[in-house]
Amino acid sequence: MGQGRAPDLRFFTRIALSAGALLAVGLACADTIYRSVDAQGHVIYSDHPLASGAQKAQKVDQDVEQPDPREVARQAQEQAALVAEDKERTKRLEREAQKAAVDAQKQQQREQRCQAARTRYGQFKYGGRLYHYDAQGNRVYYTDQEIETERAASKKVMDELCVS
Repeated sequence: MGQGRAPDLRFFTRIALSAGALLAVGLACADTIYRSVDAQGHVIYSDHPLASGAQKAQKVDQDVEQPDPREVARQAQEQAALVAEDKERTKRLEREAQKAAVDAQKQQQREQRCQAARTRYGQFKYGGRLYHYDAQGNRVYYTDQEIETERAASKKVMDELCVS
């Protein structure tokens, strides 16, 4: 069933119905039952007489009702439908769990990008002498105009990424 869920009661009901149907089909074949007792006194029931180490088997006639073939077919069809329904529900739950995991990962990435945008905005809003490195690795300080441009751009990015 997976992921800590309690077993579904319908599952156990289906098992019991299936066992009952199989038992009814199995009993339909046994018209004569033999009862014998082994050397330790255990009673043994069988569809044929036992001779090895057991007392003489007593024949027990048992009236057995034959199951209605239409009812057996209906129960088998119902069981197949329930199994198919369970499989479909399991697949649906797996798809939902996968979607939830992907959504959670996307949300975490959004939050990380939002935090990075807030940090960048904070640097341009409150940072003193800001700089970046050029292609040769030299420190190049931002002008006041560049700081204002970068601050406005980083605020726009932050506002877009940090929408709840």
